[in-house]
Amino acid sequence: MGHSVGKELRYTQGAGGFAVVVSLALLAARFWRIEWLQNLGSGGAPMVANTALALLLCGLAFLLLAGPWERAAAFLGLAVASIGAVTYAEYLWDVNSGFDLFLMPHSAIDPIYPGRMSTSTAICLLMLGLALLVGASRGRPQPDRGSPWAAFLCGGSLTITAAAILGYLTARQKLFPWESMMRMGYQTAVVAAALAATGMPYFLRLRERGASRGHWKAALVALLVLAMTLALWRALVNERGERVERQLDDAAREIQLVMEAETRQRVQALTRQRDRWQSRERDDSEREQEARLYLADYPSLDQIGWTDPAGGPARGMRRAGAGLESFTAPSPQSSAELIVWLPDPPVPGQLRVWAIYDRETLAREVLNSSVAPDYSVILDTGPRRILIRGEDLGAPPAWRRRTSVAVGSGSLDLEVWPTIGLLRRSESAMPDGVLVGGAVLSGLLWLTLYLANLARARERTVLESEHHMALYARELEVAKDAVERQAADLSALVDQLGAAKRQAEEATRAKGEFLANMSHEIRTPLNGVVGMSAILLDTDLNGQQREYASTIVNSARTLLAIVNDVLDYSRLEAGKLAIETLPFDLEEAVGETCAVLAPLAYDRGLEFVYRFSPEAPRRVIGDSTRIRQIVLNLAGNAIKFTAQGHVAVSVAARKRGDGEAVVEIAVEDTGMGIPPERVERLFERFSQADISITREFGGTGLGLAICQQLATLMNGRIEVASKPGRGSIFRFVVNLPIDPERREATTALDLGGLRVLVAARPGFERDSLVGQLQSWGARVTLASNSADTWDRIEHDGEFAGILLDGEFDGAACLDLCREIRARFGPGAPPIAVLARPAWFTAAPGAGEIRAYASLLAKPVRPVKLRHALRDMMARRGAPEADRRQATPPPAAPSFRGRVLLVEDNAVNQRVATLLLRALGCTVEIAANGLQAVEMASRGGYRLIFMDCQMPEMDGFEATSIIRAGPPETSAVPIIAMTASAMEGDREACLRAGMNDYIAKPINREVLDAALEKWFVQSPAG
Repeated sequence: MGHSVGKELRYTQGAGGFAVVVSLALLAARFWRIEWLQNLGSGGAPMVANTALALLLCGLAFLLLAGPWERAAAFLGLAVASIGAVTYAEYLWDVNSGFDLFLMPHSAIDPIYPGRMSTSTAICLLMLGLALLVGASRGRPQPDRGSPWAAFLCGGSLTITAAAILGYLTARQKLFPWESMMRMGYQTAVVAAALAATGMPYFLRLRERGASRGHWKAALVALLVLAMTLALWRALVNERGERVERQLDDAAREIQLVMEAETRQRVQALTRQRDRWQSRERDDSEREQEARLYLADYPSLDQIGWTDPAGGPARGMRRAGAGLESFTAPSPQSSAELIVWLPDPPVPGQLRVWAIYDRETLAREVLNSSVAPDYSVILDTGPRRILIRGEDLGAPPAWRRRTSVAVGSGSLDLEVWPTIGLLRRSESAMPDGVLVGGAVLSGLLWLTLYLANLARARERTVLESEHHMALYARELEVAKDAVERQAADLSALVDQLGAAKRQAEEATRAKGEFLANMSHEIRTPLNGVVGMSAILLDTDLNGQQREYASTIVNSARTLLAIVNDVLDYSRLEAGKLAIETLPFDLEEAVGETCAVLAPLAYDRGLEFVYRFSPEAPRRVIGDSTRIRQIVLNLAGNAIKFTAQGHVAVSVAARKRGDGEAVVEIAVEDTGMGIPPERVERLFERFSQADISITREFGGTGLGLAICQQLATLMNGRIEVASKPGRGSIFRFVVNLPIDPERREATTALDLGGLRVLVAARPGFERDSLVGQLQSWGARVTLASNSADTWDRIEHDGEFAGILLDGEFDGAACLDLCREIRARFGPGAPPIAVLARPAWFTAAPGAGEIRAYASLLAKPVRPVKLRHALRDMMARRGAPEADRRQATPPPAAPSFRGRVLLVEDNAVNQRVATLLLRALGCTVEIAANGLQAVEMASRGGYRLIFMDCQMPEMDGFEATSIIRAGPPETSAVPIIAMTASAMEGDREACLRAGMNDYIAKPINREVLDAALEKWFVQSPAG
C-alpha cells in the first residue's frame, strides 16, 4: 500500500480524544446531577452511565493505538466488548446483573431497565470492542499488514450508529429497537459513529501492493449487504412493532366500547328507577329502601339522591364507612364529580334523580369483567394518575393509547399500554435470524472477495516478480563477468599488498633494530659523559670548573631525556608499549621520584614539597614505572618553567566499594602559567604552550604527549588548570586496584596533642609541614630564627620534639643544637634537622650535627616524617646512651663487599668502578661473559653487575651458566647494567635469570638504591 498510517492515525487519535472528553463530561454530569449537561443535544434520550464508561474506555484504547502501548488497547477493547455483551445478554434473557445500579444508582431511569443502554448501543460497543481486540492484539498496523476483520466490525458499528443518527434527524422513532424501550442516546450515536468511522480505515491495512482498490470494493460490497440486512431486520422489527400497535388500537377501541356499553346500562337502570319513582307516589322511606338495594347492586356507585318536585331539601342514600346512610343536603353542583342527572336538562314538575360514581371503582368494575388482561390501563383523574390494571411500564408516547368515555355530565379518561406478556408473545425469531444470517453472509462475501482480490494481486505480483527475476538474471550474468574480472584484479592486488606488507614488516623490523642500535650506541657514550662528569663534580674544583662540569652533566641529561622521549613515543606509535599490573608502594614510587627532582628545584632556588594524603592507600597494583615517568615529566616541567616560588607534588585518593582507589597525583607550581587558548595544544606532539619556550627552555615537545598516551593506556586522564602569571596545576587521575595481599600501610599518625617546635623560615615549605603536623593532632609552635627559637624554648615550656630547618638562619643550626644539648643535658628534647641532601655534606659542621639530631632530607616524605616523630615519642625521657643508640647517624651508605663488574667498554668500566667504590664496594672487572663465568665460579661476590652485549659471550648466556652452577655461586644477585633500553629489554633480562635491571647511563642514586636492595638479600649478607 502506497500511503502511510500517519493520516489515519491522527484521525483515530482525534476520535479517541473526542470520546474521552464527551464521556468524562457526561459521567461528571450524572455524578453531580447536572441536568442541562446530561440532556445537551440528547433529543430526549441522554447517554446513560455505563455507556459513558464504555465509550471512555474505547476512547482511551484509540489513543493508545498510536504509542508503545498497543497491547493495552486490546485489553481495553476486551473490557468494552464485555460491557456490550453483558448488556445484550440482559435483554435476551430478561435478567438484571446489577451492573447498571452498581455503577451509578441515582442514574436509574425506570424500574424495569434502570439506567441500561439500548440494544443498539450494546451491539455497537460489542463490535467496537471486538475490533480493538482483533486489530490491536497484533500490535500497531504497518503499511503492508492490516486487520480487515477489525475494519469490518467497525463498519457494522458505523451502520447501526448511522441509522440511529438518521432516526433523530428524520424524527422517525422506529429506527430504534422497540424491545429495549429506550432509544440510543444522541451523544452515544455521534461518539460511536466517530470512533467507527476513523477505526475502519485505520484497521484496513493492505498486504499486497496494487490491491488497494479491490480490497475497498470487497469492503464496500460487504458493508452494502450488511446494510441491506440491517434494513431488512429493522423492517421486520418495525413490522412487529406496528402489529403490536394495531393490537393496541383495537384494544383501546374495545375498552371504549365496553365502557360506553356498561355506563349506558347503568344510566338505563337509573332511568328505570327514576321512572318507577315518578310513576307512583312514594314516600322518602320507600325511596331510601329502594336506593339501598340499588347501591348494593352497583359497588362503584357512591350515592343516589333525588329532589322532590313539590319542594323541600334533596334527600338520598350514600356509602359511609362499611355501611350506608341517608342524608339530607343540597343537590351536587360540581362538574368535577362523575354525576349522572336524570332528566338532564330538568323538567319542571318532575322528580329529578342523580347518581355519583367513584371513577376508579367504576373503571375497575367494568374492565375486570369485560376486557382481556393483555393490556395495562391507567385512569387519569386530572389531579393524579391511577393504575387500574397491569404494570406501569413507563412506556413512550408511541406505545400509549388514550380513550375517553362519557358518563352523564362527566367522563372517564383512560390510557392503554401493552403488557410484558403481550410483548413477549408478539416476539419472533425471524428478525434475529435474518440479522445473524445477513451478517454471516456479508462476512463470507467480503472474505471471498478479499481472498479473490488478494489472489489476483499476488498473481500480478508473481508475474512482476518473474519479469524482474528475468531482468535480474541478465544483470547477474553481466555482474558475474564483472566480478570475475574484479576477482582477477583483486588477486593481483592481493599479491601486491602481500609484497607491500612484507616490505612494511621488513621496514618495521629494520626500524626497530635501528632504534635499538641507536639507543645502545647513544647510551654507551652518554654513560661515560654523565658518569665521569658526576664523579668530577665530587672532586675539589674551583667555581669556574664546577660550572663547566655542571653544564656537561645537564647537557648530557637533556640529551638522555630527548632520547628517552623519542624511544617512548616510537613505541607508543607502534603499539608496542605494554602496561604492567604489579603490586607496588605508591608513596615510595612518588616519593623517590620527588627525591630525584628535588636537587633540580633547589638549584633554581625553589621550594619543593611532597605531600601524601593519609586517606590514600600505599599498596596498589599498577605500572609503577609509568607512574614514575608521568610524575617525573609533570614535575620536571613545573621546575623548568617556574622561576620563583614553589613546586608541590601531592597524592590524594578516595576508595571505592569495588576494591579500587581513585588516585589523583597533582603537580602545582607558581610558574609562568599557560594561556587558555594554548591549553588544548599542550598534549599535541612536538607542541609547547609557546613557540618561544622551545628556544628558551629547550625540549622536544613530546613529554606531555607521551604522558597523555600513558595515562590513556592506564584508563586514566590528565587535567590542566592554569592562569597566566600565577602558575599551573596538572592532575593525573587513575583508578588503581588496592593490593589485597599486603596489609594496608598508612601515613596517618595520632600525635595526641604532642607539642612540637618548628624552627624554619616562613614560606610554602613551612606551611606545608605545619599543616601535616596539625592533621596528625600535634600542637605546633613556630620560630623564624635562632633568637626566636630560644625565646620559644625558654618561655613556652617543654617541647616533645624540635623540627629544625638546617638552612633557616645561616650557620646557626649547629650552634643551636649544641646549646640545646648543653642547656638541657640528657633531658633535651629530640631534634630532627630538615635540609637539602647536598647540605648534609657541603655545610660547615654538618657532619657534627648527626651527634645531636636525626636528619631528614628535603623534600620530607610523610612516611619519613612519621617515623621521625615516632622515634621522638619513643625516646622522650630515655637515657642519653639509649637515645644515641636509637639515633644512628645517617651517614653515606657504605657497602662493604666484593662486586663483580662485567663490562667490555673501558669508559663504562671506569665510570662504574668509580661510582661503586665511592659507595664502599670492592670492584673486580670482567671484560666479557667468559671471564665473568670463570671469576664468578671462584665465589665470594656479593653482587654481579652484568652488561648484555659483549664479545665472545653476551650477558644472557653468562647469566644462564652462572645460574646453573653450584648453590654458593648461583644464588648471587645479578643486576643487568646495559644500554639496551627498548621495550622488552627489561623482561628479557629477567627471563634470562637476572634479578634487576639498570639502564645506562647510570648514576649514583640508582646504584645506591640497587645496592641497598640487593646487598641485604645476597648470600654473603
